[in-house]
Amino acid sequence: MSGVALGNAEAVAVSKPKPPAPGQETKELFNRATKGDESCLPQVRALLDDGEYGRSLRERAGSSAEWLRRSLIQKAAGKNVLIREAINQKLDGIQAELAGPNPTPIERLLAERASLCWFILHRYEDGYVNSSGWSIHQADLQQRKIDKAHARFLSAVRTLAQVR
Repeated sequence: MSGVALGNAEAVAVSKPKPPAPGQETKELFNRATKGDESCLPQVRALLDDGEYGRSLRERAGSSAEWLRRSLIQKAAGKNVLIREAINQKLDGIQAELAGPNPTPIERLLAERASLCWFILHRYEDGYVNSSGWSIHQADLQQRKIDKAHARFLSAVRTLAQVR
């Protein structure tokens, strides 16, 4: 390695790793990262810093709200592609409506939160309506879950309104 003297300190020219090529190279990096291979961290960082693709990947893989959304949809839709896509589009629509035109970052986060709370609330209500054979204790527990989900939804919507 060649260095360039800067006063008493020596700077070493270090090249940044390049993001992997799309396709097989990226797939192999994903596999290594999934298995916990720490040696691929510089390439992972380069991939996450790679323009629009990196931003999209950060949004999908780095967002706990997105993890929650995927889990909720998976539980609701199972393997049914139609239901999965319908839920995705419905949540996108609710979030966009709540966020409004040109939302600030906090408005986007609150709209995302409110849309997820809306979905959870309705899932709990659906479970309650479609239940049978529950004991009074089980029904009461489900009703309390509905009440708490409703409170979270109202809190998210109220906070969004206050921010505006």
